[in-house]
Amino acid sequence: AAAAREWESARAGAQAGVGGGAPASQAGGAGGGAPDLAEEARLRLHWEHKVQEVCAAFKFPSKVMVCAVTYFKRFYLSHSILDYHPKHILCTCIYLACKVEENHVSATQFGIGLNDENVMGHVLKHELIVLEALRFELIVRGPRRPMLAALASLGGGLWPPDSAAKGRVTRAANRRADRAMLTDAVLQFPPSVVAVAAVRHGARAVAEEGGPDVGGADEAIAAMVEAAASAGEYAGGAAALAARMDECDALIDAQDVALDKDDIVELERRRKEYRNPLYNPESAQYKEAAAEKEARRKKAKRSKASKSVSKSVSLDDFKDVADADAGTKRVPMQVDAADDGGDFLKRRKSDDGRPVPCSLAS
Repeated sequence: AAAAREWESARAGAQAGVGGGAPASQAGGAGGGAPDLAEEARLRLHWEHKVQEVCAAFKFPSKVMVCAVTYFKRFYLSHSILDYHPKHILCTCIYLACKVEENHVSATQFGIGLNDENVMGHVLKHELIVLEALRFELIVRGPRRPMLAALASLGGGLWPPDSAAKGRVTRAANRRADRAMLTDAVLQFPPSVVAVAAVRHGARAVAEEGGPDVGGADEAIAAMVEAAASAGEYAGGAAALAARMDECDALIDAQDVALDKDDIVELERRRKEYRNPLYNPESAQYKEAAAEKEARRKKAKRSKASKSVSKSVSLDDFKDVADADAGTKRVPMQVDAADDGGDFLKRRKSDDGRPVPCSLAS
């Protein structure tokens, strides 16, 4: 516990920019101590890229990718990347997204695809942890479905007139939406705003490339924004929606999603080196805490078993009753000779409660 407190204090100092790093017992090589908040953000971005790559490799629908990336982002809003291994959280988020979006993948296929035979063990170990971090709110509203409506409303559905140009707009909008998933825009703006902004960006990009069938892009975009504001009953109308789209685009452009491979390798080394020992199965603190937890579990089990035995009824409690019953002399019922073979009233109640005669004569 003392080592854990020392580690937590050093980590807080490093993230606050007051020097330090990890404790001397965990000091590593030439790297600059535990990753700070900005470096943790770059690590999360690296693993969010991995989520998209895994989903693409499995050829999952885009809704699974959107759901998994959102789960991953929301999990690390309340946890540090130094606590839980991002690979294990990545696998858990993808597997949960497949179940929520009803995209079946067997445990065997999942393990083979990730080249890790122990992947389901990690998923089962972290599934409840992820669900608690998500507060069991599993429904994710992504930008893909609103994008279909926005694309259909470009220029009243008449722009661009050429199908090839429409395909270019769709692909450009999808790339923009994928980039948005790697930024904070998907957490700060409604899916409809992200969707319309992505389609607007795609339409402008195709218009800038030029071509005979992409003229009048500004009028088509204005019609789309008007239709989106009317359909969603957006407060403030098309002008307010366009302002929110501008804010969304600014945030997407401001956050650099490109990564330097050498930088990520170094950050991963430092993440492993300064990992929280209470969550690292290889550390002595983790093993000690696990042993204490197991000891408490066994003690509670023994206590529960002893209480259940003490409350159970012993057969010895009935011994005196059985002995008394065995020693009781039973006297046969005496029948008066005058009544022998005759009728008498047996006191039993009929349906109306009156005694009825009962004959014992043969």
